[in-house]
Amino acid sequence: MKENIKLLIGKIWEQDVDAIISPANNESIVNAPLAAEIFEQAGDSIIEEVNTSGKLELGNAMITEAGDLKAKYIIHAACLDFSGKTSEPSVVKATRNAMLLAQEKNLLTVSFPPFVVSSNDIIPPRRCAELMISEVIRTTEREDLPEMIYFVLPDTKLYKIYEESLMMI
Repeated sequence: MKENIKLLIGKIWEQDVDAIISPANNESIVNAPLAAEIFEQAGDSIIEEVNTSGKLELGNAMITEAGDLKAKYIIHAACLDFSGKTSEPSVVKATRNAMLLAQEKNLLTVSFPPFVVSSNDIIPPRRCAELMISEVIRTTEREDLPEMIYFVLPDTKLYKIYEESLMMI
């Protein structure tokens, strides 16, 4: 199902898709750096909705409305632990659970950001790309939805990493 995966350079919150995925911290959905930017763009109604939902277990995901964004929903995927670090199991489980939520809601298009952008993390960006892309492919092999999955990358360096990873899988 690699043909259903497209890579883009841009900002995740600008995507006109059914849902964007927001990397979440399992202690507070809003505390992850990219999540904070997404919430700022989405508006206050999202923060209220998330605050009533409570904490997410590491690797789990939840869905909310997308507020002022072009997307209809935000899928919050707890790929970060309380210290803001990812692990291979949390990346795989958060990617899988985000995809399963998208399938459950019959969403046709979703956009993922990279869950790891810096080599300062426990797992390097290349390994994160391999894990995320592999899990997206595995999940779409079992179910035809979403029809299109975008990886929205912040720069050409990460774009090349994801492009190489996609070709190798």
